[in-house]
Amino acid sequence: MLSILWNYLLGYVIIEVRGFSIERFLNLISKKGILIWDLTETRRGAEMKISVKDFKKLKPYTKKSKCHIKIKGRFGRPFIIKSLKKRQLYILGIIVFIISLYALSSFIWLIEVNGNSRIKTKDILIFCESKGFSIGSYKSSVDTDNLKKELKNHFPEISWITIEMKGTKASIELRETLPIIKNIDASEPCDITAKEDAIIESIITKRGSPLVKKGDAVSKGDILVSGELLISEDENGIVKNYTHSFAEIKGKITRKMTASVPFKYNEKIYSGREENLYNLEIFGKNMKIYNPETEFENYDTYNSFGQLKITEDYPLPLILITTTYKEFYYKEKIRTIDEAKKRGEILINKQILETFDFNTDIINKSYVYEKTDKELIITAYVTVISDIGEEQKTERSTSN
Repeated sequence: MLSILWNYLLGYVIIEVRGFSIERFLNLISKKGILIWDLTETRRGAEMKISVKDFKKLKPYTKKSKCHIKIKGRFGRPFIIKSLKKRQLYILGIIVFIISLYALSSFIWLIEVNGNSRIKTKDILIFCESKGFSIGSYKSSVDTDNLKKELKNHFPEISWITIEMKGTKASIELRETLPIIKNIDASEPCDITAKEDAIIESIITKRGSPLVKKGDAVSKGDILVSGELLISEDENGIVKNYTHSFAEIKGKITRKMTASVPFKYNEKIYSGREENLYNLEIFGKNMKIYNPETEFENYDTYNSFGQLKITEDYPLPLILITTTYKEFYYKEKIRTIDEAKKRGEILINKQILETFDFNTDIINKSYVYEKTDKELIITAYVTVISDIGEEQKTERSTSN
């Protein structure tokens, strides 16, 4: 065991001796006290281990025995030190890299916000930044308990919030309060009037005096529920009271919508050719890596972002921004009547979605088509049942 350790400290080599007088070579070095060990026979000669110091003495004996030597391995402390000297810059680079990673891990490089629906993520991040908590913040300088209190005070919609910092990522988890329902203030009298022409489909009055019933045709501005209440009438006159009217009133409405579809049109067709441009964002600053001008005449642009991460919890301040240009060209086409009708119905449905909310029930749609030389004109009559009531302030008056 001690001899193995000693040989390792001094350094040794494994050599293969080749030639016709290997036995003579071994006898010569033995007489001179040169030590070898682990001698084995090989197909071409003999393999053995020898110290670095004795290896340097072998040249005269190889000439006398007409043998030659091939080094098959170098082992021990001298060779390790020599190897490390050659790789000083490489080792220094590894050390600098490890120190840099440790330094970067002391900062926040990604902030996630989850659980918000009414509060915009952008507003939360802007407020956090105003309190010294943003991308690049030193983790130990952030008082998360105080920040949570300030967020709750600034955003009344937040009912519960927690901030967790794991690695170089900060996660803001929150829950919002239920939407505030507006209370009815009976001290502010109002009528309910029609928002537009309609036929009353249903009316449920919870406060006020109803003036219409199901099946009545009403015009825009007509009073549907009055906030004026008759209390009593006697020889002294009429006694009235005023309230804030409240009712659910559904009306049947018919809307006319039009769309025109040209028979001749240009269709966008992608050629399959793409070009990628690359930018690198380092510590919030954009650096161009590969950003030539595109040769495409017509193209769509798509951006993708990839943040470099050691692990999921250790994102780094390096973001690769890939901009992809997808080339397309236009090809002239002619629509058939049926194709124009389908396209027109799509345009009408888009108008319906933009005009009515989700509480509106569509009960009927009918189409009228008018063909010209260049286009098809679609007229749609859309019948819906919708909420038609709106509040209108009531002026108090007295009658005697």
